[in-house]
Amino acid sequence: MRICQCPKPRPDPNPRRASSCVACGSHFDPAWESNDETVAEFFDRYERALPTWPHVPESVRTFRIHCEARERAGRKTFGMAYLDRDNLREGLEEASDLALYVFLDLLKERRAGNLPHYETDVAMQLVHHAAESYRLLHVMTAKRHGAP
Repeated sequence: MRICQCPKPRPDPNPRRASSCVACGSHFDPAWESNDETVAEFFDRYERALPTWPHVPESVRTFRIHCEARERAGRKTFGMAYLDRDNLREGLEEASDLALYVFLDLLKERRAGNLPHYETDVAMQLVHHAAESYRLLHVMTAKRHGAP
């Protein structure tokens, strides 16, 4: 079986050939295709790395369900665009967006007069995690380019 090597693979619109590229006629390698199996494999690996394993906190389960639903919903819209996109750079944008969404929500709450002290503490934790995600995305990018 030939595996698609196209720079921009395009799934065949015929449902019977959905795992084939319409441009070259070759099959997609399931190992690099975003599908239920590879998404589950990714999150299973994450959960096994948790210090609480085999117990998975409810917040992690909810996060996983949300991520799986978003990936599944975007599959038809975005297809294999991830193969032709700088996903780590996109992640940097998303980490920055998270911090800004928290900031904007605090401004909204300030305007409404509803800004208890603990929310600001939680907000700073969120921004810290966004900044740490941003840093680690840079580390991952550097490692891809040969950094130790």
